[in-house]
Amino acid sequence: MATVGNAFRLISSFPTIANGINRGIGLFNNAFKSQGGQFNLAYGALQDGDELLNRERQSPRFVWLACQTHQFTYHRQENEVITYVEAYDNWGDGTGGSPKLTSGGPGKDHVTIEVTSHFNRGFDFTVSVHGRKRDHHGADQPCSLDRLGCGANDLSNGAAQVTDTNTEARSFHFEFGVKRTEDVLLYAESKSTFCVVSESQTHQCTYHRRRNEVITYVKVHDNLSDGTGGSSQITSGGIRQDHVTIEVTSQLGEGFDSSVSVYGRKRWYYAFIRFFCCRWCCCCFGIQ
Repeated sequence: MATVGNAFRLISSFPTIANGINRGIGLFNNAFKSQGGQFNLAYGALQDGDELLNRERQSPRFVWLACQTHQFTYHRQENEVITYVEAYDNWGDGTGGSPKLTSGGPGKDHVTIEVTSHFNRGFDFTVSVHGRKRDHHGADQPCSLDRLGCGANDLSNGAAQVTDTNTEARSFHFEFGVKRTEDVLLYAESKSTFCVVSESQTHQCTYHRRRNEVITYVKVHDNLSDGTGGSSQITSGGIRQDHVTIEVTSQLGEGFDSSVSVYGRKRWYYAFIRFFCCRWCCCCFGIQ
């Protein structure tokens, strides 16, 4: 009888306990949302001597029961070389759009970034294209990072890392999201292929998160530094999704050597709920 009475009292207090758990989960989600809610993209390598070639900002309003899409396109001048592209999400509440590189890029004659909003939402993105200019003799014009203006300050938010090198577009790195100090490595994979004559090689890397994990940052590091590395893009999933798929494509007649890293954080309350449910079942059915 004592066991049945304890179980009855526990069941009677379950709504209050459940409300407390839900409230704690809500507070935790709100705190997490305010810290890691940007969807940034960085492609290429920002080098000493690069300058800002173009910057464009678009902030369309939401469309009822639809998604907003905008393409940022920049065609380089004849004396310019594109080395680094950055799409910066100006919203930090997790409602920003999803950017992706659709064509061109570092070392190409143009670059096109497509940003798609969430359903029934708008977005506010700034796309910056960096590179260097050549004089009429073909030599690079001297330039310092001071000429980047606010573009250099944007890098401090974790959207990309600055590499100190004097080579041009030698590495094709890819970064998506924002890496926080509390994030941990969820998944890592390295893939290298040999060159095939007159063919391009493709490899897809997919990671499905666990129930207590949240994907916050994806990075593809090009281990080749001679300009022959492959290009990377997210083909499905992404930040705060249940999975992420990265596709690496080599240049024509070349191979690639890339390392994929997926970072995120683990939500502690899943373990708490599981422990609470186990204890509740043990008390109800008299299991020691």
